[in-house]
Amino acid sequence: MKFGTARFALLGAVAASMLMHRAAADAPSADNSTAHSDVLDLTNSNFDSSLENAKLALVEFYAPWCGYCKALAPEYELAATQLKDENVPVAKVNCDEEKALCSKYGVQGFPTLKVLNEGTWSPYEGQRKSDAIVSYMKRQKMPAVAALTADNFDTFNDSEDVVVVGYFDSEDSSEYAKFKETAQALRNSHAFGAVVDKDLAKKHNKQAPAIVLYGKKASDEPYTLTDSDELASKEGIEKFIHVYSLPLLDDISGENYSKYVDAGLPLAFAFYLGEENRPAVVDLVTAAAEKVRGKISVVLTDANKYAAQATHLNLKEQWPTLGIQDLGGLKYPVDQAKDLTKAYVGEFFADYLAGKVEPSVKSEAVPESNDGPVKVVVANQFSELVMDKQKDVLIEFYAPWCGHCKKLAPIYEELGEKYTNDPTVVIAKMDATTNDIPVGGEDFKVTGFPTIKLVKRDTNEVVTYEGNRSLESFEDFLSQHVATSATEKVKEKAKDAGEAAKEKVEAIAEEINEKVADAESKVHEEL
Repeated sequence: MKFGTARFALLGAVAASMLMHRAAADAPSADNSTAHSDVLDLTNSNFDSSLENAKLALVEFYAPWCGYCKALAPEYELAATQLKDENVPVAKVNCDEEKALCSKYGVQGFPTLKVLNEGTWSPYEGQRKSDAIVSYMKRQKMPAVAALTADNFDTFNDSEDVVVVGYFDSEDSSEYAKFKETAQALRNSHAFGAVVDKDLAKKHNKQAPAIVLYGKKASDEPYTLTDSDELASKEGIEKFIHVYSLPLLDDISGENYSKYVDAGLPLAFAFYLGEENRPAVVDLVTAAAEKVRGKISVVLTDANKYAAQATHLNLKEQWPTLGIQDLGGLKYPVDQAKDLTKAYVGEFFADYLAGKVEPSVKSEAVPESNDGPVKVVVANQFSELVMDKQKDVLIEFYAPWCGHCKKLAPIYEELGEKYTNDPTVVIAKMDATTNDIPVGGEDFKVTGFPTIKLVKRDTNEVVTYEGNRSLESFEDFLSQHVATSATEKVKEKAKDAGEAAKEKVEAIAEEINEKVADAESKVHEEL
């Protein structure tokens, strides 16, 4: 089984909560407009003509009733005003009024932001804050790697909160090639510059090859990558950037959550209750966070907004508190019977990294009887029942309140009935709201209800079921992925029939050969 190493999921409800808080802000008006706006209003009649001379432009496809669009509106206005000086048009299309135009550009949700760059359209992949929008669009005008000299070095370094600067002996070096490859991949989120001037490198006390994170929000001692193995790897450079471009401590939100995911590190949530208690928690975790930087990402979490995340980490609503979620989704809450001191936080992080902290697994009680056509799985029996390499296991992760799950229940029961007499196939279900998944990481990621996975025998390979929820579709899926006892018997019968047919053919052939031999003998005698 492959375990996820680059990404991990928070509880879906928490991610949704983050997004809802981000969208809670209201726009100046319900129709996404202001009296004096630098955002162009585009319609089918003026869309092409308004953009025909634009080398670079940003267009928002929105709906007036959309809460996310309303939250974006003031930020979008600020970005439009700043980008006006850069000669970058910022526009919007009302999809309630321009349905055909929005359909033409593949709009499926609101808001949808698209970038027009030299005649080519691409999705906007930045954050929805004015400064992030401006930085993103400015980067589209620049080469992936800016050539830095003594004249433009300081200006470049002060252009954004974080910039990535590489020092190289020449543009022909292998390290520069990997740096440029990384820049192409991350240009939408970071600005990259390169120094190949030895005197300039010496002035900044750097020796090539090296990569440094500067910027308006860079630390007093900028983070520097000099490890030769990591410099020779795009993945190594990306990880360095993702980890060290993040602030030591920041409040988690829908705006920055993906950045922490991209860092690919376990995520420690430090909870505080209300803004007045935030400074105390910052003081509580700062020293420990500095010691584990690059190994654990530490984020501040306002319990007024995200108490559900504490529950997800199997923590009581007792503030302040702390818990870690690792790359596979396992949860490590602090011992809330102990006082949360600076010393304990440092000890907890150290013990976690040393593998001394056991994960907390929420589980219902093991059922007293489990003889139904659909086996009930709880966390404490997950490995025993689901990861049994002697069986193929189809498991549904459901929520009791889920309407789709309720509708599926009788069909799933009928499917279970069909495989009751097959000891090699198990049809199972687990309440994902009251049980943790103790293994599997990305393989068992539940993004909605119901989520259905097949765990194949022998290998424990996990296959996600993506068909419709009809009995026929489930049976077809299983016939493609599972060698059931029934199909094995059919194959065995076919094999036996083939052997019998072969023997019969051989007997007939032998009989014919004997008759031919007798005929040849008679002919020979007559001659």
